[in-house]
Amino acid sequence: MKSKKSNSKNEYDIIIVGAGPAGIAAGIYTARQKLKTLMITKDIGGQLSLTASIENWPGIKSISGYGLLKTFEDHLKQYDLALENGEVLDIGKNGKGFVVKTPDKTFFCRAVIVTAGRISRKLNVPGENKYLGKGVSSCGTCDAPLFNGKEVAVAGTGNTAMNVVLLLSRYAKKINLISKYDKLKGDKVVVDRINDLKKKGKIEIFYSSKTLEIMGDDENPGFCHAGKRSISQHKFVNAIKIEHNGKEKILKVDGIFVEIGMTPETEFADVKKNEKGEIIVNNNCETDVKGIFAAGDCTDVPYKQIIISSGEGAKAALSASKYIDSLD
Repeated sequence: MKSKKSNSKNEYDIIIVGAGPAGIAAGIYTARQKLKTLMITKDIGGQLSLTASIENWPGIKSISGYGLLKTFEDHLKQYDLALENGEVLDIGKNGKGFVVKTPDKTFFCRAVIVTAGRISRKLNVPGENKYLGKGVSSCGTCDAPLFNGKEVAVAGTGNTAMNVVLLLSRYAKKINLISKYDKLKGDKVVVDRINDLKKKGKIEIFYSSKTLEIMGDDENPGFCHAGKRSISQHKFVNAIKIEHNGKEKILKVDGIFVEIGMTPETEFADVKKNEKGEIIVNNNCETDVKGIFAAGDCTDVPYKQIIISSGEGAKAALSASKYIDSLD
């Protein structure tokens, strides 16, 4: 397979939007197919770069998200593909191909692979950004084992938050569930399991409450580990401030899981989506628009996991390569 020759540096066979696990895998595969490839991304790694530890990647018993990302990047650098730092604003038709626009540039391609991922909804409280990946997490599957024997908090009230609580119950010594409602909202079987944990003293639920601030070692020496101010440059969460029954309360915790939902980054793609905003794809990662493919957490494929996103990225690349062959 050969790339279609182009006289313009802004013309490509394939443009990949996003550079998380799905995008990087797609880039490796399209480059190996000798397709002229451009990756456009706001950052490298996506949610992967915020994951403290990964213990379910085959062949590696334990590695940080940043560490795994570096192996991905090193692999990607072996191939001849272009990287553009920026945000995609629009994907439009251009004859048999597509035009992809960023705030200051326009690119042309024969096929597009959308791997833009998703972003966690935030509490938007002081300390949340500062301690992201340092006690603030939005991935229970990724980070729950890191809190073995520790006390944690979970902000949220739906099925996702409660499932994280159930997962954490295998590791944490105590879980504080912060719910803005006066009751839990979710499937009855899940609520019943949460209530069972509450009866056993494993979980404390703060109804009609909200998180006001996330604190760390360098801000609240009274809550520091070992009872003294930490001099380490690696600062971590040690407490949260909440409003409960109209009064402020400080909970001493080693971390907080923000589970109030996630938003797929798909606004720029005019393709069919579900009620969550996820791009609907078939088994070949095809969208309802011929020539536009999608993979990873921005799609309706279940189980948002690094290994699944990587596999879907590879599949999307192979499907896009086959599509380009059909154009020749």
